[in-house]
Amino acid sequence: MRLLLAELGKIWTWKSVGVVALIIVVVYGAVAWPALSKSSVSEVDPQYGPYQHQMFERYGDTLEPEELADFDIPGKLAQAKADVEAAIAAQPLFGKHGIVTLEDWQEFQESGGALSRLPEPSPESLSTLKEGEWLPEQEQALADDMAMFQSLWVDPSAVARVTGAPGSGVIVGGQVDYGADGIPSAPMWRYSELSNVWRRYGEVDQRIENFFKKGTPVVDERLAAFEDHKSNLIRPDLTIGFGNYMFTIAAMVVVCSLMLIAPVTARDNARGLRALQYSSSSGRRIVGTQLLADCLSSLVLAVVVSVAASVAFMAKTGTGEYWSAHISDIGGFSFWMYDMTFGSYVALICGLVVLFATIMGALGFAVSLASSSMATMMTSAAAVAAGLAIVGIACLTGATSAGNLVFEQVFRSRVPLPELICPAVIAVGAAILVWALTRREARADR
Repeated sequence: MRLLLAELGKIWTWKSVGVVALIIVVVYGAVAWPALSKSSVSEVDPQYGPYQHQMFERYGDTLEPEELADFDIPGKLAQAKADVEAAIAAQPLFGKHGIVTLEDWQEFQESGGALSRLPEPSPESLSTLKEGEWLPEQEQALADDMAMFQSLWVDPSAVARVTGAPGSGVIVGGQVDYGADGIPSAPMWRYSELSNVWRRYGEVDQRIENFFKKGTPVVDERLAAFEDHKSNLIRPDLTIGFGNYMFTIAAMVVVCSLMLIAPVTARDNARGLRALQYSSSSGRRIVGTQLLADCLSSLVLAVVVSVAASVAFMAKTGTGEYWSAHISDIGGFSFWMYDMTFGSYVALICGLVVLFATIMGALGFAVSLASSSMATMMTSAAAVAAGLAIVGIACLTGATSAGNLVFEQVFRSRVPLPELICPAVIAVGAAILVWALTRREARADR
């Protein structure tokens, strides 16, 4: 035990802790936190607006048929459609282009708008234009399209805040004002969000039938199982948002593990301490102790950072209320195939981060043990860390969903949970490699 504590003391020096802390602060502050702040999870749900959360608050984490009827999405959709058509009637430009109903507007948009309805300009008129210029009638058509779009999709007060003046001719992409009741003020936003909610919960059986056409046994089996979980009221972007956030944390932890443990063994080699340690049979056993110290250090670092990052995620996004909600969903982002709670999913992702960090601890020790100089060690270990980080990102992005890169692209949706199997196989391979290396070192002549 004293030997283990001594090896841990060599790793956890004030200098190494300072370097690791600096890397965490810089990477988290420059990459993870800004990305989280801009993430849709930190705002009102861009797909379902406030309506999914209203149902979650009112009915809990599942939506039963009688509760769906009570929420009356068709009635809200009819009112939203009436509001859209009232906005159309209030804007003379719609009448100029023959638009009276919501269906007219949708058809108009699908056909390319006012610009697409202009007659083909003559070659002579086009020859007078400079690059980036439009004909007067084209400029007017673009202005009409913009004004009509803003009147339905963009709240006038939002345009005034961003551009300085209402009706300034600038489309503010994604600018939505939500009232005190959480309902967006722009009528088309209300209609679009309610339509998404209805497709997810009112037409879920058709969505199950049409959403995926992979036809692989694994996906078909999970779609059949989803019949029992189709009433889940999980926020659709929460699970993928957390996974995308945590792959940055995983890459950061892998690098920090490398910076924490690899220099120690390489430094022993460079200073000739390895020959002194191998001068006795008890000294040769230090290799196993050093391996344990490296893996334990990487594990502790990963646990602390992943737990802190998870707490920061839920504090920033306010999504802790979904801790006990089930994540199996067939929302617009992907098909989440396994019906665990969000809390269990957080634990799973954190567990993967810890596993990758521990693998890095073992492989970093193996690389440093085989390196005769600090430069050789850092070059080799950096390559290992980069490869491990890439695998970690592929496994963590959309983990347990049908859109996971490893599941969909590598295994063609034919192997269940390869994003969990691959790290386990790598861990076993790393364990065999390190075991063989330590056995060789125990018999080496120095």
